[in-house]
Amino acid sequence: PENILLLDDILIPVSAPRPSSSSSKGRYLRPAQVGVKIIDFGSATFEDDYHSSLINTRQYRAPEVILGLGWDMSSDVWSLGCILMELYTGNLLFRTHEHLEHLAMMEKIIGPMPANMLEAAVSTDGRRYLSPASLGSSGGSVTDAPFSEEAGGEREKRDRREEREESSRLRLNWPEGSSSTNSEERVRNCVPLQALVLPHHRIFSDFVASLLQIDPQARPTPGDALMHPFFSADLLE
Repeated sequence: PENILLLDDILIPVSAPRPSSSSSKGRYLRPAQVGVKIIDFGSATFEDDYHSSLINTRQYRAPEVILGLGWDMSSDVWSLGCILMELYTGNLLFRTHEHLEHLAMMEKIIGPMPANMLEAAVSTDGRRYLSPASLGSSGGSVTDAPFSEEAGGEREKRDRREEREESSRLRLNWPEGSSSTNSEERVRNCVPLQALVLPHHRIFSDFVASLLQIDPQARPTPGDALMHPFFSADLLE
């Protein structure tokens, strides 16, 4: 990953947990020590400063940034999840250079785009990546917001139902909007996040999944993330 340095340059040979493009012979070098140092804060922004509409290295870019919904520190939490998976597998989690393809990969690896985010994107540049769900879906790109039957009166229930139905009419414009058959194939080849992690490392995939929530409001703060059981677990190699 960019701008992340190892504190120790000593490497030791180990067996690869799974075949990859960088370890075709089943062996690779790993750091003897895993301490890292983050550098280059030239693009850092204070919370009350102007926020550019486009931030992050593309492959680490959060969905709310691509959809033009604004961003805050939670976008860094998303980037951290991408970087951790890259460190784990040796490959970019989202190997793409196109916004729509990127969003489609997110749905394939992480899960569907929340309806409220798609609705909000209608009034931003992100609308170019959307399509009416009535035109057909590539496999379900919209989640239904939970509908509560609790007190509130029939009018409130009806309003909630109508709002949910309206939201569910949007989806990603995929695969219709794909730039090429190669792009569609790249998305088809994506697998769910859990499938990229060894079974005995499930606590790690659980931690990363908590960071890679499509909805930025659902992601933990950095402080909350540090409280995850992953940091106190003993992982097998």
